[in-house]
Formats: sequence, structure tokens, C-alpha cells
Amino acid sequence: MIRSDVWVFLILVSFIAALSKVAAVESPPLAENGETLLAKAEADQVIAEMSERFKANPCLKARIAAEIDDLIGTRKMEGELLLDRPSRCFRKFIKPSLIMQVLNGSRLQEYTPKTKKLFITDFSRAPQALKVAQAAFTADLQVLNAFFTVHVFAAPEQTSPVSDRRYRILLTKPASELTTTETTKPKLPFPYNRIQARIASCDLFFNEIAYFPEDGHPIVERYFDIQPIKKPTDEAFTVEIPADIVPQVRILDKENK
Repeated sequence: MIRSDVWVFLILVSFIAALSKVAAVESPPLAENGETLLAKAEADQVIAEMSERFKANPCLKARIAAEIDDLIGTRKMEGELLLDRPSRCFRKFIKPSLIMQVLNGSRLQEYTPKTKKLFITDFSRAPQALKVAQAAFTADLQVLNAFFTVHVFAAPEQTSPVSDRRYRILLTKPASELTTTETTKPKLPFPYNRIQARIASCDLFFNEIAYFPEDGHPIVERYFDIQPIKKPTDEAFTVEIPADIVPQVRILDKENK
């Protein structure tokens, strides 16, 4: 069974690992009932408009409800999201136990008081991995588009009023292996075959993101009460750690040494 603190962190790993070699997806994605798969030009326009909307509203807060189904049933987590695009994100899960995950600049911290564990990933020597990490946390699809094959589905039809449109965005492994050399990408596992996000046409953030692993069970995160806010203070992205906690630090660099 995957520990709750581990699978939350795997979400970040899944995005960063797009810089590694990956195998091709065998079959093309299928539309769900009532959906239309958009042509590339239309899909690019949807993503561009979404990105402009996100940039115009860089700071927001929301509630998170996450769940994973496994052999013992459905495990659920509830928490809060605080976002300050493009480089700061605070994910604080409150139920069933406290987990705090903070991306602030070039450092990712994950603290679990229950186990007294503090994990720190330092991206300062790995600007490419940092770029993808920040894009993953802040939902910057224009950046992620360079590392994934992106499919955009619209429902109802694209000819319907803008206010009625809903989009399902599917990120899959590229159809061919990436050509990046071994010395310029992180050697990290890639646990997910695809990642799927849903959003309404005028929303400021996704209302659902689902992660589908190669082995194991899907992880689904749903977002509620999404609200734009004023720029948070530095203190809002600071986690108070007890003095007796020894952090476990991993320094990422482009040479993977």
C-alpha cells in the first residue's frame, strides 16, 4: 500500500519524469460521450486562452478532495491549495492526517508531522526540471506541452456558446522517445501512463486532475471553491518545522550526479 505522503509526492515525480525516455502509447485516446476531439489548431487555441486566463489570475485558493482506490477500498484526503503563479504552491492536506507540500522558488518541501519526516528537493542546479516542476504545480500547459502529447476534447460541441463548453485535457506519453541526451535529464521513474484534467471554459483552475499509473490504481484530485485572491505574503509559504526534525535533502542537478 502506498503511503499517503508518498503518493502525493509521486504526482510531482510523474511530471518531472517526462524529461526521461518513455515508451510510446499504443492506442490513440477515445472521446467520451458527447465529446469532440479538437484538431491541433483548435486545441492550441484552447490552451493558449486558458494560459492567458491563468496568467491574468496568478493567485488563487481552493479546496482539494483526493482519493485513490486500492485493494482495501477508497482512501480519501482533504485539504487546501494556495497558488501564486508561476513559482509558488502550497498544498496542505488536513484529513485524515496533516501533510504539507510547498514549492517555493527552487525548493520543494514535504513535511508530515505524524511521521516527523521532512523531505526537501533542491532544483537550483536543474533549471529544466525546475521549469517542469513549477509547470506541474501551477498547471502551465504551455510548458508541459513540450514534454507530453496533449489531446483536448470539447463537450458539448465547439460550436456551442463559450459559457457552456467543458474541456478534458489528456496528457500522454509521447509517440516516440524523447531525443534529449542522458546527461541533460533527471533519471527518475515515470509511474504514470497518462494524466487527465477537466475544466470549464471560464474557470481559473482545473476542477479535476486524474493520474493513471503504469501499475497500481488511479489517483483523482478534485478542486472546489476556486477563488482568485491577492498576492500571498512570504509567510504564507513558510512551514514551521520543529527544531528536532532532520531534513532529508535531495539535490537535483542536470548531470544527475
